[in-house]
Amino acid sequence: MIYNDVIFGSVSSTDFEIKKNELAARLNAGFDFENELLNKCINEFKKAATYRYAYIRVPISITNDICDFGFATVKSASLSRVLCDSKEAFIMAVSTGIEVDRLITKLYLKNDPSAFFIDAIGSAAVESLADHINDKICKNLSTTNRFSPGYADFPLEFQKDLLSRINANQTVGITLSEKLMMTPMKSITAIIGIK
Repeated sequence: MIYNDVIFGSVSSTDFEIKKNELAARLNAGFDFENELLNKCINEFKKAATYRYAYIRVPISITNDICDFGFATVKSASLSRVLCDSKEAFIMAVSTGIEVDRLITKLYLKNDPSAFFIDAIGSAAVESLADHINDKICKNLSTTNRFSPGYADFPLEFQKDLLSRINANQTVGITLSEKLMMTPMKSITAIIGIK
């Protein structure tokens, strides 16, 4: 679908898999780690998750360490280096949905040990979703790696402009607190340079 000029939609859990290496890293466990509780939690997580995404392609220009995206500018030496050969960029956001937050909170309040697993599954799932959307929109293009606000010297404050530009509240269901924390918690925003 398109909202103004932002492309957005949802992804079925059958369209991509939660990467085992991502999950193992979040659990601080071996790649082949499995147990009955983890499998139960994965199924419970999948029932709660709603995989959503939004992205837009924008022109960019870089002068010194200032990146101009047309809708906002940001000073970041790290981002400038990543985007130095790019004339355009994708601005993207992905989320596993608010029901995952509710499930995790409910389980933590009950001191249920599955809360830890579902929290880790959510982190692995949103990273896997970001990879899936990244691959989808960058197919047949020469692009940079994803770069997110808050990484290196890329100010987290840029979240406001990024989320506003892609109408994240309407397209993906992401809101931002005064302390720049995204809700749903299992959400990722990023910029991908197009060479």
